[in-house]
Amino acid sequence: MLADYFYWQYVWAPRWLFRLIWNLQRYAMRFFSISTMLRTLIAPWHKDVIEYRGGSLENYLLTFTWNIVSRLIGFLIRASVIICWIISEIIFIQLVALLALIFLLWPWLVLLTFATGLALLFI
Repeated sequence: MLADYFYWQYVWAPRWLFRLIWNLQRYAMRFFSISTMLRTLIAPWHKDVIEYRGGSLENYLLTFTWNIVSRLIGFLIRASVIICWIISEIIFIQLVALLALIFLLWPWLVLLTFATGLALLFI
């Protein structure tokens, strides 16, 4: 029975935990739409562009300027979403590392505290 527990604690449960973590990573990538954000990083915001029409040089410059502003707005919003994703990933990875360490050391910490309690009881 003790062997089954150690198999669960150090083989089965960590495998399940890392699969869960992998699925959460995939969910975060989809939640922040990272592939779409990277693919359309310099695309206009909500396809808000003005078509070039014939006319004066002033019309061309106004259309060009508005299209550049629309692309700049799209870039800033998409870049801020990507930065938020990176920050959340950094926090998530640190929490996962801490959780994995605690999970793997938990049986030994229980035994150590039990032994320390017994030692303090009989001293």
